[in-house]
Amino acid sequence: MNTHAIIGLFDFLPEIFLSCLMVCILISGLYKDIAKASWWIASIGVFLSICFLLKANGLLVSNGLVADVVSNDFKGIIFKSFLLSFTLLILLFYGGMTRVKTWAHGYHEFVVIVLIASIGGMIAISARNFLILYIALELMALSSYVLAAYDRDQKFSTEAGMKYFILGSLSSCIFIFGMSYIYGFTGSLSYYVVGDLLASGQYSSGLLAGIFILLIALLFKLSIFPFHFWAPDVYQGSPFISVAFFASVPKFAIVCVFINIIQFVIGGIHNIWANSFIFLGITSMIIGSLGAISQTSFKRLMGYSTVLNMGFVLLALSTGPHGHSAAILYQIIYSIASIGLFATLTISISPNANDYPIASLAGFGKVKKLAAFSISVFMFSLVGIPPLAGFFAKFYVIETLIERHLYISSVIVLLISVISAYYYINIVKIMYFIQPSDKQEKLHESSMLVFVITVCTVITLFYPMIQQLL
Repeated sequence: MNTHAIIGLFDFLPEIFLSCLMVCILISGLYKDIAKASWWIASIGVFLSICFLLKANGLLVSNGLVADVVSNDFKGIIFKSFLLSFTLLILLFYGGMTRVKTWAHGYHEFVVIVLIASIGGMIAISARNFLILYIALELMALSSYVLAAYDRDQKFSTEAGMKYFILGSLSSCIFIFGMSYIYGFTGSLSYYVVGDLLASGQYSSGLLAGIFILLIALLFKLSIFPFHFWAPDVYQGSPFISVAFFASVPKFAIVCVFINIIQFVIGGIHNIWANSFIFLGITSMIIGSLGAISQTSFKRLMGYSTVLNMGFVLLALSTGPHGHSAAILYQIIYSIASIGLFATLTISISPNANDYPIASLAGFGKVKKLAAFSISVFMFSLVGIPPLAGFFAKFYVIETLIERHLYISSVIVLLISVISAYYYINIVKIMYFIQPSDKQEKLHESSMLVFVITVCTVITLFYPMIQQLL
């Protein structure tokens, strides 16, 4: 084995370890007692992978032939650590959920699917070649289709999985179509080769078309207007834990992919794509805000909320390298709020509920005080009320826009934030000022769900203090 192969093998030890762990958990499904503990085994494995990444960040540096296809740098290692942290929260979420809901199938399948998606996300972050990126994105996408349809007892879940599969397959085809243009006009799928051609100005209109077609496929996965229409339907039919997963692991990975593509591929033609990103970001925020106002289903509302919040992320990305930190921070805070919010709902309502009307939150402030408090924290954070984490996320995005002299965009963002505050605060109003129904579901006992909710609530509440400690 040559030196480059040894370096590459060591660099991707976490991915290799998690792949082996995933296979072992899949085999453990033959033994019922071990399968029940699969989420524990996976959680320990993911935690060890995070520790390895943080401990060995100075050692994991790809170079030579390996770096032309996949690469590790300090930034990528940090991104992977955050992605695995969200995976860990989802696995703990699932462990608590198995106490309050019995799935029609085994315990280990969900764990295996989440691990496959996480491995795909890690590879996507390390990818420096469009073909490797495509394979990694498909690992995440195929896993997401299954998770959307995971609750086979509910017809809406099956419908959500089918819609997601059909539309996701279309986006995959668009991605391959764009990739074929890139290869046809450059003879390479390497980020660096394509990036050098674009930076030098020696590129054809065909290469530019291929880049834009490929970006369209990525915008679909980020649920940006006009490729957002799948999000409310898929969110409505999917189980709560699947929605929490969609809002965190895949979204975070796609944001990291965008940052890599901007840095290594299209950074040299910033003036060509930046205005398009600004337009799509603002339009997504408008569509997300207006679409959410009329919703009566909590999950559909959160689907439109995703469109709105991804608009914020795209605006940050549109400013180039200046906005990368703001985009990542925004996605991290949004992911934490989403996981905590859906974990709170899981512990508070019927485990067999397929959809959840917003009106069902009536009386939470009197009957389920701690759950209402956590939901209120997440809602106020999404509004952007200081000193919650969401305020700093929005502040950094607006600050980045102002630094780039995008004053009109900054004003529009502020106005849309005011509009979106209506339906977020309306949820708090329903919990505290609307009389509860005669029949209220009791809180389901699950220490693991309580732990996940507590972690997410504390981070959202005390983000400034945690940031200073770090």
